[in-house]
Amino acid sequence: MIRDAAGLLGLTALGAATIGVARSWFLPLGWTLLAVVLPALVTLRDGPLASAET
Repeated sequence: MIRDAAGLLGLTALGAATIGVARSWFLPLGWTLLAVVLPALVTLRDGPLASAET
């Protein structure tokens, strides 16, 4: 969990250096939303019924 927090802090610093301090939170927020949404999509696609259909 500390590693994840450090990664998000690094993304915030990268955003602050590239697009400015006011918008530096966009990159970590987008990354977190993708991490939350994409595993859910993979789970739905490759769920327990996916193996029964093939």
